[in-house]
Amino acid sequence: MAASNLTVGRVRGIPIRLHVTFLLVLPFFAYIMAEAYFDRGEGFPGPLALVWGGALAVTLFASVVLHELSHSLTAMRYGVRIKSITLLPIGGVSAMERMPSEPWQERRIALAGPVVNFAIGLPIVAVTRLELIPAIVPQFDTFVGWVGWLNVLLGAFNLFLPAFPMDGGRVLRATLAARMGYDRATGWATGIGRALAFVMGAFGFVMLLRGAGGGIWLLLIAFFIYLGANEEERMVGMTTRLGDLTVERIMTRQPETLSPEATLDVVFDRMLATKHLHFPVTEGDRALGVVGLTDVASVDRSTHPTTRVRDILKPTFPALPPEAPAADALRKLSEGQDDMILVLRDGRLEGIVTRTDVARIVQILGAGAG
Repeated sequence: MAASNLTVGRVRGIPIRLHVTFLLVLPFFAYIMAEAYFDRGEGFPGPLALVWGGALAVTLFASVVLHELSHSLTAMRYGVRIKSITLLPIGGVSAMERMPSEPWQERRIALAGPVVNFAIGLPIVAVTRLELIPAIVPQFDTFVGWVGWLNVLLGAFNLFLPAFPMDGGRVLRATLAARMGYDRATGWATGIGRALAFVMGAFGFVMLLRGAGGGIWLLLIAFFIYLGANEEERMVGMTTRLGDLTVERIMTRQPETLSPEATLDVVFDRMLATKHLHFPVTEGDRALGVVGLTDVASVDRSTHPTTRVRDILKPTFPALPPEAPAADALRKLSEGQDDMILVLRDGRLEGIVTRTDVARIVQILGAGAG
C-alpha cells in the first residue's frame, strides 16, 4: 500500500482506502456544509451546526464509496479484479485491473454507480418534499433532505457529464464503440472530454475573476477531466499498438540478477555499473523477490558491507507468465508503484519487463505502422 493511503476496511475483499489529502479537506467540507445548510446567520457556525455539517460531509463521502463499490461489484461479475477503492478530495477511484472489452459490459459498469446514487437520493427527496419526516429535531429534516439531494447531484454529475474519467464518458465511449469500434470511440469520447474541460476551465476562470468561490473547484474539475481524457487516450493507443503481442515477445531475457547473499555495497556498485535501479533476486533460476534503489537507500550506508540482499528483498512482486498479453504488463506498470515485472514460468525467472521496455516497443510499433 502506498504511504499516502490509509486502509479503513474491506468489502468483498476490496480494500477501502483514504488518501491523506482527504483527511485534510474533510474538516473544510464540514465547515462549508455547516455554514451553507445549518448556520442561522450568527457568523461562525455554532457547535451544533458544525456537528450537522460534519455528519453531512461524512455521509456524502460514504455515498461516494457506495458509488464506487457499485462500479466494482458490477465489474467483478464480469471477471474484472478490483485492486482497491480510494477516496480522494474530489471523489472516489476504483482501481480496476482492466475494463471489459465488450462495450455493453463497460456501459453497465459505468451506469452502476449513478444508479445507486439515484436509488438512495430520489426516494429521500420525495419523502422530504412530501414532508413525511417528523420534525423531532429541527435540523434533522434539513440533514436528510440534503443527503437525498447530494446523492441525486452526485449521480447526475457523473452520468450526464460526457467526459473521462466520469461515468458519462465511459457510457458515451461504450455506446459509440458498438458502432465504430473501440479505438475510434475512445478518440471521440476523449475529444469531447477535452473540449468540455476547456469550457469548464473558462467558466471557472471567469468565476474567479468575479470573486465567486466555486471557480477554483470548477478549474480543478476541468483539470481532472483533461488529464483523465489524455491518459485514457494514451493507454488505449498503447494497448492497441501492442495488439496480440505476448509478454514473451517484449521481455528482456537473461536480466541482471542478485544473489540473496550479496551485500548492499555490492548491490550499490552493480547499480552504478549497469545504471539499473531494480534487480530480481534469484537462487538458481528461482525468483525470491526484488530489490530496488529505495530499498538500498533505506539502510544506513555504514551497514552496507554487512547487510545482505536477503535482509531487505521484497518477497511480493508483480509477475506475469510469458504467454500473458503484453497489454497486461502495460496495465500493471501503469497502475502500480513498481517499475519492473518479473516474467515467471513455474516460479523460474525467464525475463523482466520494465516501463522502458514497453515504451520502446510501443514506439517501434508506432514507427512501423507509420
